[in-house]
Amino acid sequence: MEKFKLSTEIEDLLKRSSDIIIGIENLPPDFADIQRLIKAQTMLSTVSYHLSTCLAKEKREVDSYAFLRKYRESTIVNELLESGEVKSISRAEYKAKERLYDIEVKEKHHESCYSSTKLVIGQINAVLDGLAQRISYLKQEKSLSNFISNEGMGN
Repeated sequence: MEKFKLSTEIEDLLKRSSDIIIGIENLPPDFADIQRLIKAQTMLSTVSYHLSTCLAKEKREVDSYAFLRKYRESTIVNELLESGEVKSISRAEYKAKERLYDIEVKEKHHESCYSSTKLVIGQINAVLDGLAQRISYLKQEKSLSNFISNEGMGN
């Protein structure tokens, strides 16, 4: 059986997202460089966008192969019944499915790529949400610190 593989483009984007997330994960708990966090957020959102475009391509492929398979299956069934090669619709459908195995494999491959990429994008977006919260917290903390400093100076 053929092993399903993600496209090279998706694999590269998954590697990039993983590298960024590992970089964020390895930051010390007291890390407070807002600019570096914003840069990581920007890089990760860009990767998420590119993965989304790949996801759209995979969905188009799934839909295309599904349409092709269904259309060809009905055509083959009609041809088999009209030629008298088979007598029952169920037998004609079975023979059509046998002939269209390669198309169905391609459809399932793209379906698998679509589903797995969609799961990863969901997790990247969860990381982005957490990163946004962390940046917001640090900005509030910095603002409060500036306010307290200015108050202490009598301003």
